[in-house]
Amino acid sequence: MEDLPAKETSERRRQPKSNPVIAIVVYGGAVVLGIICTIPLFLFVFSYAYQGTLELHLEPPDARITIDGSEIDVRASAGKSPIKLLLATGSHKLRVSKSGYVSATETVRIERNQTRQVKIELRKEAAPVGSVELFIDQPGAQIFLDGRPISVTVPGNLLPIVFQWPVGQYDLRVTKSGFPDHSERLSVEKGKKTQRTIRLKR
Repeated sequence: MEDLPAKETSERRRQPKSNPVIAIVVYGGAVVLGIICTIPLFLFVFSYAYQGTLELHLEPPDARITIDGSEIDVRASAGKSPIKLLLATGSHKLRVSKSGYVSATETVRIERNQTRQVKIELRKEAAPVGSVELFIDQPGAQIFLDGRPISVTVPGNLLPIVFQWPVGQYDLRVTKSGFPDHSERLSVEKGKKTQRTIRLKR
């Protein structure tokens, strides 16, 4: 048997031995990293594949939109209708609101690759009103609020005339042929009664 040269024997001794445990860990780590990197792409493709479109026709078109409790930014629509939103398939709770209007709530179901059209028209809130009670001495007199005639019969003799009117400030005018007009500022408050005694003098 031939003896190996001393130099070759020394080099073989210095060569590191492969560790199977390290190799398994490195390989496993690479696999896990690959899976982690693939998950976001998979979720993106999955979510895109299972989406549909909600097409909203709103009146007023600049109403506020909330879906599943989250407000939707529709500034890009510049207050124009319809508004198209891409949503995940399934049921969603839709709420449309605007100041001065009665809010509307509706549950909509979105189907895969389908467009669901929804039309919502908000109705205005009823204006708060107050009560006006006038005591006018002359029968047949006419009553105007901000120039608008009030369709009531004036019995005269300071008998009360009562009607409901929206809250606000108004110019009250009472007229009758042969008498100077009576004018004053009238304030109508919510849930309250505003009283005035008016005597027309020649």
